[in-house]
Amino acid sequence: AADAGNAAAEADALADEISALEAQITKKGAEIKTLKKSKVAAETLKPHVDELGELRARLAELQKSQSPADDNFDQQAFNDVIIERMFIIPSFEIHGGVKGLFDLGPPCCALKANVLETWRQHFILEENMLEMECTNLTPKAVLQTSGHVEKFTDQMVKDQETGECKRADHMLEDFIDDLIEKTPNMSSEEKDELLLIQRQADAFSLDEMHALFQRFGIKGEDGHELSKPFDFNLMFETKIGPEGTSIGYLRPETAQGLFVNFKRLLNFNGKQMPFAAAQIGLGFRNEIAPRGGLLRVREFWCVPCSPPQIPPSLPPCVHPRHRRHFSATYQHGGDRALREPEQEVSPQVRVRREQDHGALRPNHPARHRKAARNDHGRSRGEGHRQ
Repeated sequence: AADAGNAAAEADALADEISALEAQITKKGAEIKTLKKSKVAAETLKPHVDELGELRARLAELQKSQSPADDNFDQQAFNDVIIERMFIIPSFEIHGGVKGLFDLGPPCCALKANVLETWRQHFILEENMLEMECTNLTPKAVLQTSGHVEKFTDQMVKDQETGECKRADHMLEDFIDDLIEKTPNMSSEEKDELLLIQRQADAFSLDEMHALFQRFGIKGEDGHELSKPFDFNLMFETKIGPEGTSIGYLRPETAQGLFVNFKRLLNFNGKQMPFAAAQIGLGFRNEIAPRGGLLRVREFWCVPCSPPQIPPSLPPCVHPRHRRHFSATYQHGGDRALREPEQEVSPQVRVRREQDHGALRPNHPARHRKAARNDHGRSRGEGHRQ
C-alpha cells in the first residue's frame, strides 16, 4: 500500500511538472508570435526560439517517462489486423479506393453504437444537455462569419509533372531534417539557423515560403519542379440549388450548428441560463495528405459538447485521480492548469449541486425527457425480464 501511495505521489508530481512546462511553452510561444508581428531582427528572436526548443525537449522527455516503457507499437501491423478482421475497410476498395475514406465493418459498427450510447447516457440524460442533430451542409455565410472560409487553410505545392499536391511546411521540415543528417560537418551556427527555420515552418507567409523553397532548391519526387505555394481551403465546397448561385460547404466541424441555434435553445430551456448543448454528427475535411490510418481522415464523427460549467460528475467508466481545469489565464500562458482531486459525490449532494447551479429545475425540459426515457427504459427492461 505504501509503495502504491509513493507511486501515485510521484505520478502526481510528474503531472504537475508537465503542467507547469506546458504553461511556460504556451507563454513563450505567445511571446514569439508577438515578436514576429513586430518584425524584430533574427538575432533578437533567436534566443527566444532556442528557449522554446529547450522547453519542448524537456517536455518530450517528461512525457516519455510518463508513458509505458514498451512503446514498440507496429502501426502498420495494427492497421492490417483491423482491416483483415473487418473493423474498417478502405472505401471503394474494388475501384482502387480513395485516401482518407473508410467504411465501418460489423464489429466497428457495434463498438461505435456502444460508445455513442455511453456518451448519450451520460451527457444527454445524466448531465441534462440539450441534444441537437444539425445538417451537414452549411451555407457560406455561416462559415464566412466564423472565419473558416478565409483561415481554414494549409499551404500547398503541386508537382508540375505528376500533379501531386503536398503540404509546403511538411516538405520544408523534411528537407531540413535530411540536409542536417547528410551534412555531419555542418557548423553549429548554420545548423541553428536551419532548426530555427524548421520550427517556424507553419508561420511563414506564401512569399516567405516560396523564397525558402528557392533558396534550398526544394524539388518534388524525381527532381520535378514545384508550383509556388498557395493556400488550400480544407472544406469541401458545393452548390446549393439548381441555379448554382448559392455556395455551401460540408461542415468541417459540428459545433457551428449549436452556435447558430443558441437563441432557440435558450427559449426551449425556458430562457434560463446556464444550459448545455451537444450533438453527434459527421465532420468533413479535404486533407491534403491523409495518413496514419484513422488518425487523419476526410470524413469523421464528432461529438461536441458546449457545457457552461464543469460537470458535477464523470461517467462510471472514467476514474481519474484528478481533474484538470484550464483557465483563461492558463490558455494565454500565464498560469498553470489547476488540478483538483476527483471525489465521490452522493446522488443527494449531486442533485443539490445541480439545483444550485441551475442545471436541474422542477420545470427543466431535459428533466422531463429524462424521466420519460427512464420510465420507458424500466418498462422495456421489465418486459424483457418477463
